[in-house]
Amino acid sequence: MADYGMWTWGPGNVAEITPTSFTMRTVYTAVLTPAAWGNVKYLDIAVAGITPDNASAFCVLAQAAAPLYDKQLEPEVLNGVVRVWKTLRGDPWGNSGRSSTVMRLFVVRFK
Repeated sequence: MADYGMWTWGPGNVAEITPTSFTMRTVYTAVLTPAAWGNVKYLDIAVAGITPDNASAFCVLAQAAAPLYDKQLEPEVLNGVVRVWKTLRGDPWGNSGRSSTVMRLFVVRFK
């Protein structure tokens, strides 16, 4: 048995998750400045080897949130790409506000 990592045990004392069966790590991180993107709704960032099945992405504030109607950046994992929306991607009318707050993007890949 390894001396490090996470272990979970199921019924009958059977190991379900071990350090060799599951890992996750940050494969990409960057500070994003949406105001510098121009008049676009999203930015595509290439991240080799990621898919919607093996990766996740999230953004956290890197400065105080901009006042009034500023929105959260919304990352979407595609095959080999993280698409970061600076507007609400599900807005059917296309008129949602656009974020201008600087945020840090994290892309995490799972084994």
